[in-house]
Amino acid sequence: MALLTVLACLLFAALAIRAWKSRAARQSSLFLSPPEELTSKGQPVAIADAFYVATTFANNFLERIAAHGLGARGFSQIQVFAEGVLISRIGERDLAIVRDDLISVSYSQVAIDKAVESDGLMVLSWRAGETMLASHLRIKDLSSRSLIFRTLSDLVPGGVKK
Repeated sequence: MALLTVLACLLFAALAIRAWKSRAARQSSLFLSPPEELTSKGQPVAIADAFYVATTFANNFLERIAAHGLGARGFSQIQVFAEGVLISRIGERDLAIVRDDLISVSYSQVAIDKAVESDGLMVLSWRAGETMLASHLRIKDLSSRSLIFRTLSDLVPGGVKK
């Protein structure tokens, strides 16, 4: 019985890994891999420690993007520059979003499997080619959250969504 249980667990794990890789391959055909750094950063205007929750499609906050290494959640640092935003993720590839690709910045309460207090998640909507994406970040420190939000609001051509 123990052997059957172990085999069943291994089978389910293999199916889950296969499904994740299939999702990543399917999504990677929709847009090119985003850059890992900004071309000319200069000095950061604002910096905050954050928890990278997920990147989703902008019109569907319940579908996690697995492609191009964007699927793993974890601790990060967000740096806002005049040229764009750099999200440095611990143990994962960095995500750089140039200013011209920024669409909007807003607050949310829910993304995929994360629910927090009202306005607890910062949502940075951006463009990867023709695909509209949204990166969800949790910044616990209220003053840092406000600073990042104000700084991003000044950068985003589309403005702020409340």
